[in-house]
Amino acid sequence: MLGNPKWFKRRKYTGWGLTPITWQGWVYVGALLFAIFFISAVTVWLNVPTVYQIGIVLLVLAVIVLETIDISARINSDERETVHEALSERNAAWTMAVTLMGGIVFQAIVSVLHGQLYVDPFIIAAVLGGVIAKGISSWYYIDK
Repeated sequence: MLGNPKWFKRRKYTGWGLTPITWQGWVYVGALLFAIFFISAVTVWLNVPTVYQIGIVLLVLAVIVLETIDISARINSDERETVHEALSERNAAWTMAVTLMGGIVFQAIVSVLHGQLYVDPFIIAAVLGGVIAKGISSWYYIDK
C-alpha cells in the first residue's frame, strides 16, 4: 500500500502496532489522522445521516488497520526478534485468556447472587474464538 516499512518499527514494550522512526513516518501518521478528522468533518458539514457517518469513519479506520498490517508484514526482523515477539504474544494471550475466564466466573457469581444467570456473550465468544483459533493453528502446523 502506501506506507514504507523503513519509516516504522514494531512496538516492543507498549502493545501492538507500529512506531514512526523517521520524519516521513510521522508525516504519514499525521496524514492518516488528518484523513479521519477531515472525513468526519465533511460528513457532518454535508449533513450526512449519522448511520452513514459512522459507516464512512469505520471504513476509513478499516483501511488504516489494513495498512498497518501490511506495513507490519513487510518489516524485516531477524530470528531472535521473531522468537521474542512470539514469546511475548504467547504471554499476552495467556494473560488475556485467564482474565476473560475470571470475568466469566465473576459475572456468573454476581448474576446468580442476583437471582439469574447471565454472562456477557462477547466474553464467551472471545474465549471460544481463542480455543477455535488455537485448534485450527495446531491442526495446520502439525506437519510443518
